[in-house]
Amino acid sequence: MKEATSENLKNHIKPLLKLLRQTTAGGISATCTPQGMAAISGQLSSLIKHSCRLRLALVRTCAATADRRARQLSEVKTFVDTCTVPADPDEALGATVLFSAFDCWRHQRGLVGQFTQQAFGRAMVTLGFVSEKVGWRFYYGIAISPRWTERMKSAEMDHCENVKTQPESGVTCQY
Repeated sequence: MKEATSENLKNHIKPLLKLLRQTTAGGISATCTPQGMAAISGQLSSLIKHSCRLRLALVRTCAATADRRARQLSEVKTFVDTCTVPADPDEALGATVLFSAFDCWRHQRGLVGQFTQQAFGRAMVTLGFVSEKVGWRFYYGIAISPRWTERMKSAEMDHCENVKTQPESGVTCQY
């Protein structure tokens, strides 16, 4: 069974349109022949079948995307609850810095699968964090907890060996 895609759907529409153009050019009587009716009926049946497959594939894809985003949101919420602290609403934390800490946290917990910085940002906005892009993206009102900064610097976090602490700010930064 072919995968239902928009390309497959187009391939089923083209012959139907061609057949309809031919019958229109030949007059209504050509459509009314048993062969003409059978051809149109077969094309319509095929079109409907593939349209339903495409719709089902789209529904499944949307459901899978919604599930993935719900899992991502849950992971980011757990990270925020566990590894960050509220900060002054005017205090900015770089998105890359925060994502690096999140990536280390995920690795330490054994969470697998790709998690892009864009997906992380989408989840942060969904959680209500204010962000602004001024050359780089920053989040306001959030800071990495000192306890988590220390864990990232410890030997147990080999994955995060490229994460350093900036002495002047006390936040982590990936080099």
